[in-house]
Amino acid sequence: MESRHNNNNGGGGLFTFLVGIAAGAAAGYYLSTEEGRRMRQRVTERSTEFAQEAQSFAKETTEKVNTNLQTAVEQGRSYINDLTEEVKSKVSDYSGDVKSKVDEYTQAAKDQANKTQSAFQEGVDRGKAKLDQQKSEIDNLVQDRKDEFGNQA
Repeated sequence: MESRHNNNNGGGGLFTFLVGIAAGAAAGYYLSTEEGRRMRQRVTERSTEFAQEAQSFAKETTEKVNTNLQTAVEQGRSYINDLTEEVKSKVSDYSGDVKSKVDEYTQAAKDQANKTQSAFQEGVDRGKAKLDQQKSEIDNLVQDRKDEFGNQA
């Protein structure tokens, strides 16, 4: 059994259409009255206020985002600058330590070279003195032998 409201023979569509025309006519009549004009004016004013509030909110939000972005960029730059200075300081400290160690080892090497040279020179001097002593002894022996042979002849 079919319901009268669910048949699709076009009668319901015509009824809906006529109700729509009547509602539109009533709304048009109401909006053309003094009270309707006031209501339209209030709706227009409220719409304008809402649009202005939305624009103001968007502007404030944009300004806040720009300010926060600028702050974040400045903090990032500051962080990078601080980090760069810290790295430079550590490199400088390490290079100072390295230079100090190089200077220390260089001086130790020079000291050792001087000691070695002094010890070598002492050895050479003792060797010369020993050779001079032995030469003198040999010269004395040669002279003694000459004297012995000269006295025998």
